[in-house]
Parts: sequence; C-alpha cells; structure tokens
Amino acid sequence: MPNSIGVKIHQSVLPQAGEKVFVKHSLNAFLKTGLSEELLRNNILHIVICGMMSHMCIDTTVRAAHDLGFLVTVLEDACNTKDLLWNGAAITAQMVHNTFMASLNGVFAQVMHTDKFLENVKNSLIVYFSNITIICTAGKDVYALLIYNLKSNYILIRI
Repeated sequence: MPNSIGVKIHQSVLPQAGEKVFVKHSLNAFLKTGLSEELLRNNILHIVICGMMSHMCIDTTVRAAHDLGFLVTVLEDACNTKDLLWNGAAITAQMVHNTFMASLNGVFAQVMHTDKFLENVKNSLIVYFSNITIICTAGKDVYALLIYNLKSNYILIRI
C-alpha cells in the first residue's frame, strides 16, 4: 500500500547520490516505470530477477522482460511466494513456487539457483555479465531502487 512501511526502502540499500529510484504501481516492473528505457539506454540486455511473489510480480515481470527482448535469469532460491487456495483445495507455497519456476524455465527465462549463477559468473560462463541487471520484486506500489556500480557495471534494482 502506498505510504505504508512496506514501501519504505530499507536503510541498508538507501539510494545514494545519482542513483535512480523507480516507482511501480503494478505487478509488472516495466509497466509505465521507464525501467526498460533506462536499461536499454545503458545497454543492459540481461536481467536477473528475484524477490516476491513467484506467482505474481516475478511471473509478470519475467514475461514482460522476455517480451521486451531481454535475456532473463531467475534465481529460484531467491524467490518466494505463499500458500494459495483454489476451489477449496490448499496449494502449498512450495508447489506454487515450483509450478511457476517450471513454467518460466526454458521459454521465458533460465531458472537457476543463486550458487549456480555465482559459479557461472566466477567461471566467466556468463560472458555478458558486464551488461546485467538484478531485479528484486515484491508487490505493487513499492519503490524500485536502481543502483548502478560503474566499477562492475552491474545494476541492482530492488522493486
């Protein structure tokens, strides 16, 4: 909710001078935020997505990123969701999460564990890492913090 504690940027990642802050008002991190334009302006073509919730913001943002032409990696162990109820049946958060990761993998994104991603980076298996973005998404009406590290050329976006 706007103006609630949930939209406040944690002090450990407060924006510093020159860092951009995007505000999103929908599940899709790209919808009317200027995010895709900013990424393309900086020649960022590969994004890594993590956060909450797997069946909402993660799914929507991954599919939108794919449609916009970005290479997408999802860090499955850095995403989470909640139990759902459908037709009176409880669906565990793990089942929801696994279903969405399976449906995204291969078509819309490469889904992997964080350790594997970091190993690939360390071993230079991700050759395009200099133009990479990490997006953490958690609900709508929350702030996106764009942190651009000129030394490593990473962009970390917490949405």
